[in-house]
Amino acid sequence: MTALLTAVTRAFVIVFAVATLALVGCGGGDTGGSGGAATVGGGSSANGSASIKQGSPEEVFASLLDAITKNDMASLPRLYQPETQREMAQGMIAMAATAGMNPMVDGAAIDAVLKKHGVDKANLPKLGPNMEAESAALLDKLEDVGAFAGDMLGTVADSTAMGQALPNTVWQAYKQGMKLENLNIDGDSATADVHVPGGDDNDRSLRFVRVDGKWYLGE
Repeated sequence: MTALLTAVTRAFVIVFAVATLALVGCGGGDTGGSGGAATVGGGSSANGSASIKQGSPEEVFASLLDAITKNDMASLPRLYQPETQREMAQGMIAMAATAGMNPMVDGAAIDAVLKKHGVDKANLPKLGPNMEAESAALLDKLEDVGAFAGDMLGTVADSTAMGQALPNTVWQAYKQGMKLENLNIDGDSATADVHVPGGDDNDRSLRFVRVDGKWYLGE
């Protein structure tokens, strides 16, 4: 049970981590373009699906900001490495199984996601010592684990104040020209710094991994 609760938490930790990345850039001034890879800025914060590209770490980073700027929470899990997608999906199965106990969760919306992915609500795991094993078994039957995690995350985020306010916060940072710097690729892994205008103290590090030819955000 503890592992499942941790998995649920991880799904939201990812969203809050992305929000933090954006928040640190909200106080800086205007930035001009500069050299280096993957400068992110310009455009408009229109609604719609994000453009997800995973041919390089730069594309993954740009896709990440595109997704959160458009409030496309459903695309976020697809940008994380497969094992993280699986952990998130397992946490979301646990959330679905206990939706009736949480007044903040839209049960009807959760049911719609389950139906879309061919999950019979009657087969959701029950609270108890076997819940983790039952969740893992159900997860193995999903055709697209990342899409399931994304649909669930998007549904939950839409029903929270954080999920509704995040796009405006991210857009402020997005306009200021956040960019990926010091990219170092070593085989199927890479590291980079995220530079946010306003001071070096705002900078963050990211890790990327390549799996079956696609790049993902690592742990």
